Amino acid sequence: MQSLYEVLGPSKSVEERNLRVQHLSNIYNEDLKISILETNYIDFIRKEENGLYSLIKKAIVNNLKGDDLCFFWNINEPIQQYLEYFLNKYHYKYKIEHISYSPNMVCFLQNIKTVTGVKDLLLCYYGELQQIEYYSKSKEELWQEYNEFVTNNKEWLKNKSR
Repeated sequence: MQSLYEVLGPSKSVEERNLRVQHLSNIYNEDLKISILETNYIDFIRKEENGLYSLIKKAIVNNLKGDDLCFFWNINEPIQQYLEYFLNKYHYKYKIEHISYSPNMVCFLQNIKTVTGVKDLLLCYYGELQQIEYYSKSKEELWQEYNEFVTNNKEWLKNKSR
């Protein structure tokens, strides 16, 4: 891996080097921000504690009356933008509010009152996990998994094609 000085290249003065750093920062700053957001979103999806699965689990346990499903989290946990991204991606209607008498935020998921609605939400969550796993693998790994699947399931594939 190249050092920072190798990436910057030769320079005759500190000012020239600073200009080069500023130029590179302008070029890559937006990509870096997006990469950090994507990494944090993936962590939010994968985390068991204070992640999406934890929010769903708590919401199901607290929703025994059949009201709208509600997510609760501490205002100090920076998860609101990731939760909103997930809910918007799967076209869920929601309303987020700060609970004035506590340090908590609440997200009301409208129209998720039944077991079927909860199952659909969980399917979306597991779909996100599968996408994360899929895009974290190289083409070679995916090709190897495909070949292993075909090899291990020849009988099933043969019966399915009939």
